[in-house]
Amino acid sequence: MRRVLFLWLIALVGFVQAERLEVNSALAIYTRLFEVLTNKTHFRIYTPNAELQRVFGYSDRIALLEVPDGADVAIVSNDEEMQKLRKALRQKAMESKLLIVTRSYHHFINAPDLVGAFYWSHGRKQFLFREQILKRFGIVLPDEFRRYIVDDM
Repeated sequence: MRRVLFLWLIALVGFVQAERLEVNSALAIYTRLFEVLTNKTHFRIYTPNAELQRVFGYSDRIALLEVPDGADVAIVSNDEEMQKLRKALRQKAMESKLLIVTRSYHHFINAPDLVGAFYWSHGRKQFLFREQILKRFGIVLPDEFRRYIVDDM
């Protein structure tokens, strides 16, 4: 019985450490993305995605907003989240004033007003940024991200 309990405890500790590593990795990537897009060190982020809310909750540099008002960046993962965001923006007449990033390549190519996409493909992180939207917001990407700039898709 002690061995089973001990093995269970070791597995639980391993799972917690793996979860923490995954969260820290995601936070590092998103933090860098937000720095690049906003030129700030602390960020106000709106996302209706529960998974991202949980991950961002671990950061002392990210303030999560329940509404898009005052957000530096909004992140959506699918059409349902995008519709929810667009509805909130229309109510506040803010549609063209917010940087919107998606976590889906397909969503990015079908929504021309998104500034960028961050998604995983074949186990690797991928970035895409729309040149036109970057220019409209006066964003100049550092060299490390310039290869991810695309013309209209």
